[in-house]
Amino acid sequence: MPLFARGEIIGRMVLAKAKGDFSDADVALAEEIARQTALAAHNASLVRSLKRSVAARAELLAVVSHELKNLLTSMKVNVEFLELGAQQSKPMGYLRNAVVRMERVTADLLDSERIDLGRLPLDRSSCDIESLFEELARMFLPLAERSGINLLVEQPPEGLPDLDCDRQRVVQALTNLVTNALKFTPAGGSVSLTARLDESGEVVLEVRDTGPGIHAEDLARVFDRYWQAEQTAQLGTGLGLYVTKGIVEAHGGKIWVTSETGRGATFAFSLPATTAFVKEKHGT
Repeated sequence: MPLFARGEIIGRMVLAKAKGDFSDADVALAEEIARQTALAAHNASLVRSLKRSVAARAELLAVVSHELKNLLTSMKVNVEFLELGAQQSKPMGYLRNAVVRMERVTADLLDSERIDLGRLPLDRSSCDIESLFEELARMFLPLAERSGINLLVEQPPEGLPDLDCDRQRVVQALTNLVTNALKFTPAGGSVSLTARLDESGEVVLEVRDTGPGIHAEDLARVFDRYWQAEQTAQLGTGLGLYVTKGIVEAHGGKIWVTSETGRGATFAFSLPATTAFVKEKHGT
């Protein structure tokens, strides 16, 4: 006897009799039991889904309230410095950094919701990797120098095709990865950004660091929403890698991480090349 819920079969109920056939009354009773069973199973599924949703919202509220509370406290302290007539640039710098972090928190939250709904907007065009890397170098070289980290932005290999992508979204994804790499890498270490072409004709972008690495049991969780390493559990919302994964997958690409404790980590993702390159590669 099929179990129907919302027009779909969600299971089957099997009945057996030792002797004789089922009567019409037996069949009618079985149909009613199947209907009630399917309804109960469907309602139970809805309750479980609702509980997961409530738990996720509660976790989101906890993360956001904690992050914004810290930022607002910092802003309040530095505003008080300014009100006292502090003749220093530090309070303004702290305020500027707090505003930037609040903007990032808000952007990550909005993007995570769009990713969950499958509605992350993309504005695709041809993207030159060399200019992309130059932009990232300008963004991160000063920070790397201040932190005593050697940032290596390698020249893309000759003949590497352009990307078919939303440039700003790719910059956002790489920014998340490079920021994490610099955060985990100690002074004297190095972070590198490279590009290559894989066997399938897709472009692979890699961010490699010489930090402490990721424990083997955590590798499968690094792209989960709200996951954070113990070392930086209070330094963000835990949405950066989740959003990065969503950006890559929205482009039809793949993202992965390889790491060994004490030997750093490598985050890499693949993106499609331009249509012109694909046609040339396949001779069409």
